[in-house]
Formats: sequence, structure tokens, C-alpha cells
Amino acid sequence: MRRLLDVVAVLLIGSMFVSSLPSSELRERLRTIERPITDVTGLSQNWALFAPTPRSTTLRLRAEIERADGSVSEWTPPVGDRYLGVYRTYRWRKWANNVVDRDASRLHRGAITHLRARFEDPDAPPITEVRLYRDTYRQPRPGSGLPADRDPPYEHELLLRSVTAAADGGEGRG
Repeated sequence: MRRLLDVVAVLLIGSMFVSSLPSSELRERLRTIERPITDVTGLSQNWALFAPTPRSTTLRLRAEIERADGSVSEWTPPVGDRYLGVYRTYRWRKWANNVVDRDASRLHRGAITHLRARFEDPDAPPITEVRLYRDTYRQPRPGSGLPADRDPPYEHELLLRSVTAAADGGEGRG
């Protein structure tokens, strides 16, 4: 058992080391091993925030759940907790950050499946459609003198739309 723990510790430390290497051919080769380990454990490190050019766009995951009666519920991942703050919702933020990737179609489908199950209610009209959005907001440059907007004007990009066929109860995507 001790050897197994030693191997796990070496893999974790090695993965963290590889993730913090500067861009190089060696890093790119090792990323195929490192990336799954750091993604699953939540140890991935992206230092772009502290780079000379930090991300200038705010990304947000959002979904709309429409029911047969025309009512629409909006869902966004949780952002905090009264007692534990962001520590409780850190995994949600990491997950949402991956789901908003335009090329993550597998995660998009998984998110839709999760939301259908979460919002399913036998006492409510059936869900007819779920729409998954990638919302973006371009932040003003630091020092530009523009105020921070508490409710910024996001641009909405549809990632996936899942429609339930009324006749047979099947699901279609478009």
C-alpha cells in the first residue's frame, strides 16, 4: 500500500511540475500524461492571470430550460456559499470553465443531460427544450478609466440546443 501511495504522490507532484513548465516541446509531449491527472484532481495551474497579458474576456456558462407551458427557467453554476464562500463551488467553476469551450461537445451533451435530470419534476409541465449558452463580456483595459460594470452586457453564443420530440418522447439535437 505504501508503494502505491508513493507512486500516486510522484505522479501528482510530477504532473504539477509539468503543468508549470514554460511553453516548450518537452511540455507539449508530457501534457498528454499530465493533463488528465491535473484535470481530475483539480490541480491544473494556469498562470495566464498573472501574465503580461491576462485574459480580457469574462466567460459565463448559462442554460435555459423551457417547459411545455412556455415557461423558461435560467440556470447558472453556483458561485458561492454563505459559510464556505468559493471553496464550496470551486469544482463548479472549473467544470463550467471547461464546458464553455466551443470544442467540448461531449461536455455540452453531459451538461444538458445533467440539467434535464436536475429540473425534471413530475408536478411541472415536461421539459421541451434545453439551451446551453457561452456568454462573453469584454472587460475594459486596466487604467482605461472605464468603470467596472456590475451587470455587464454579455454576448450570448448558443453551444447546444436539445429539443424533446413531443410525439415519441425521444430527444433531438440541433
